[in-house]
Amino acid sequence: MANNTFSAVITFLFIAFFQVFTANAADFYGATVTDREVPTVAWRAGITGSRPIIGNVPPNSPAAKYGLKQGYIILFINDKKVRNTGELNQFTTDTISVYVFDGTEMKTVSIDRKAIEAEKAERIEAERKAALPPPQVVPDELPDNSPSMEFNDEILYKRSVGSPSDRAKKSSEKSANTPSEPSQAPKTKAKED
Repeated sequence: MANNTFSAVITFLFIAFFQVFTANAADFYGATVTDREVPTVAWRAGITGSRPIIGNVPPNSPAAKYGLKQGYIILFINDKKVRNTGELNQFTTDTISVYVFDGTEMKTVSIDRKAIEAEKAERIEAERKAALPPPQVVPDELPDNSPSMEFNDEILYKRSVGSPSDRAKKSSEKSANTPSEPSQAPKTKAKED
């Protein structure tokens, strides 16, 4: 009986710890950031208490692109002290400077928010276009099971212009039907006053 009580208490503590640990998780440009107690290495550098610490950083995320890595402790953003994950996304400038402790030294990482937002908008638009069904090609007329037509350019040219013998025949017919010299009308005298 005591053994069952002990395992129930352990399970309860594990669930409580897990809820507290994940309740303060935040997304910071693709990286997972949680509020945790800083490790002993940070104490030696004078950093104490609970701070936002970067966890998982996917390789293709903007955070990885700009140089943020797992284990970095976020101290300041744009020269403003950051105490918890709730303060991470309040910065709206085009470029933000993130002052971090990487375990050995303090360093500044610059993140271009405007470029990230533009890439995100392009990716969303590309995904939207990819999700659209392909356009359907609708024929002008329904097929009537007639044989396909082949066009011979020489025949079409002869029909539109005619063969040399046809052209000679047409020009001789034309000249026979038209008078050779137009008749001149008699000149009238101008009226005199």
